[in-house]
Amino acid sequence: MRLSKHIRKLYWNLVLAKRESVTVTFSNGMTLDSPSKNISARNTFLHGRKDPRIFRWMDKHIAKGATVIDVGANVGAYALYLAKLVGPLGKVIAVEPASTNLKFLKKNIDANHLSQVSVESVALGAEEGELVLSYCPENAGEHHISTAGEEASIQETVHVERLDDLVKRYGNPDATFVKIDVEGFEHNVLLGFVETLRTQSPTLLIEHAKAGSERYGAARQETVDLMQSLGYRAYRLRRTGMSPYDWERGRGDAFWSKSPIALN
Repeated sequence: MRLSKHIRKLYWNLVLAKRESVTVTFSNGMTLDSPSKNISARNTFLHGRKDPRIFRWMDKHIAKGATVIDVGANVGAYALYLAKLVGPLGKVIAVEPASTNLKFLKKNIDANHLSQVSVESVALGAEEGELVLSYCPENAGEHHISTAGEEASIQETVHVERLDDLVKRYGNPDATFVKIDVEGFEHNVLLGFVETLRTQSPTLLIEHAKAGSERYGAARQETVDLMQSLGYRAYRLRRTGMSPYDWERGRGDAFWSKSPIALN
């Protein structure tokens, strides 16, 4: 018997959230092992997938055999689900710099027998080098690139690579979908991806974080101008379907596409 969402929420708050780690199950039967302090695990437990509306869109639009890239893969809530959609002949490139998340990500890939997933333990940015990653104790999904002078209880130095260079290492595959969730560092990631975006036309799903790119020195409008200069337009997925993104009404997940996306 399936538990109601209300009961599941109570069980999460009273039992699972107090554990160090949890194992939850996707609606398609895959399992996800994760720190309990991780919104990805909580949402998967409550809904069967991290972001139900977006995952339903992916069900319809991610084809078997496709190549997709998950930037900010965390413990694998997107990467695992995408792997099932593209199938054994497809490819998922999962990029995650945080060493603690990487352990869970690799464990989840092995546990679900997903040979089509490759893991890249790097951060992505505008240029190659090294940066400091700060851990968020309240949510493993909010680890982020440190700003100047930022202090955190746990930090680690991570290697940074340009996404253009990573794509080249894989032989310039025609990636049809790229998800980017990097807690405000998205503008820097895009600056290192311009070459590929000019020559290919992947659909992008970008979480424009509440903290925003401003904390890394880039105004929101700079990201909009960059994407529009590359021929992209932004859309918001609502209950009734896609609509043009309204930047005056805040941040959130935006679909970016060079081709018009059907609005219903």
